[in-house]
Amino acid sequence: MAVWSIVNFLALKSDIRLDAEYYQPLFLQFESLLKETEFPIVNIGSLVKEGYRVVYENTRILDEDFDSEYHVKFLQAANVLSGFPTIEQSSMGWVSRNDWNRYPQGRMKPGEILIEVKGKAEKVAMVPDDFLGEVLVTGTLYKMLIDEEKVDRHYVFVYLLSKFGYSFRDRGKTNTLISYVNKDDLYSIPIPIVPRDIQAEIAKDYQRAYSSYERSKSLYTEAEALLLHELGLDTLDLSTQKTYVANFSETVEGDRFDAEYFHPEKRHIQEQLNAMPGESIGYYFTSVNELLHPPAKDTKEKVYNYDLTHALRFFLNKDDVDLISTHELGSTKKRFQQNDIVISRLRSYLEEIAIVKTDSQFKCVGSSEFFIFRSISQLVSPELLLVYLRSSPIQKVLKWCQDGSNHPRFKDAELLELKFPNCLFNIQKEVQDLIHQGIGVHQEAKVLLEQAKHRVEQMIVGEHAADEYPS
Repeated sequence: MAVWSIVNFLALKSDIRLDAEYYQPLFLQFESLLKETEFPIVNIGSLVKEGYRVVYENTRILDEDFDSEYHVKFLQAANVLSGFPTIEQSSMGWVSRNDWNRYPQGRMKPGEILIEVKGKAEKVAMVPDDFLGEVLVTGTLYKMLIDEEKVDRHYVFVYLLSKFGYSFRDRGKTNTLISYVNKDDLYSIPIPIVPRDIQAEIAKDYQRAYSSYERSKSLYTEAEALLLHELGLDTLDLSTQKTYVANFSETVEGDRFDAEYFHPEKRHIQEQLNAMPGESIGYYFTSVNELLHPPAKDTKEKVYNYDLTHALRFFLNKDDVDLISTHELGSTKKRFQQNDIVISRLRSYLEEIAIVKTDSQFKCVGSSEFFIFRSISQLVSPELLLVYLRSSPIQKVLKWCQDGSNHPRFKDAELLELKFPNCLFNIQKEVQDLIHQGIGVHQEAKVLLEQAKHRVEQMIVGEHAADEYPS
């Protein structure tokens, strides 16, 4: 359905934005609503104590674990979660310590708000107060430290996540293929300054939500620790071995000639697993390749569309994405369903593996880079396979199975041929319970965050009117 708005030339912004997207009716409506609020309105830029976006030159991002004496971690936009607005530190890349010394303004600090300003330009996160370590932040994220003498940073953060903050962030985008939000547009986002006691209440709402999110992570971590202990691999020695030998027959069998494929870490883990009784993963699960090609015309079919970064968290939920018509997809997707396991074959170090928990009548689709594993046996639960695939030993195997330099990928056959030890049946019920609890607590975190966002929106337009405007 077409929408339009007419804007007088005199109403154009001082920077003369002539693109029609900047003057969408919803943006103009929200702008008008803010003018009617009883609270003073300021631009976010006036609340920023420090703000930087660093452009790195000749920086090489690596996906291996390195000695921190020579390397530091590097936060990319992919490490900012979509399901809950926070960062995932475990799957960061690494850069040379020389970059840490060259770009001090790129260093991540506790309490900073990170805003994606290039690419999709949609994500927002806040660095935890207890953050420790040395991390540089990618140039696609803008780092913003709020002056807390002026306003509570949690309130600013929740406002940016609200329908108002999101709309004004979206309004600032330029370009079509690769979105970009410049500093001036970012800093010009209007924000009402509500009383300090209300800011404090909103901050408490967010902190409760974040505590639930952390509890969800700890439940998953508990499940993985239980699995590793049962395998006896929680104390596995994977010391670096600088030289190793592979027979020619092994290269023929594996159809690979690259040294990485025969890395001692991978071989040692596989030897440990193969010594245990059990079947291959392919005995219990199959790889499904059901494609959805976007139709030329609207068929009225709607789907939930997930990208790879949604699988950074250990499950996919329907609340993470919006329903869209299949003809709007733009590219071929893979279909999947409840209790399938989706596995990104691209950049294994990000651990983009998740179980599908949509509980919806609508079908789900995702990136063609996903492998879809579906159960063909009742013996192994998808939850148990999920934790097994995301565990550190299996991730090491996938790391050395990758092929390619710029966009390293592995094959689904590498996973299906892996041994699934019988001993894991001993902990299957306990792992299932922990995963279900983790999903439930995460949903609770989402509800608490939505309540915080709704409280902000109610302050601006009133208790009943807040629901009248689209998210």
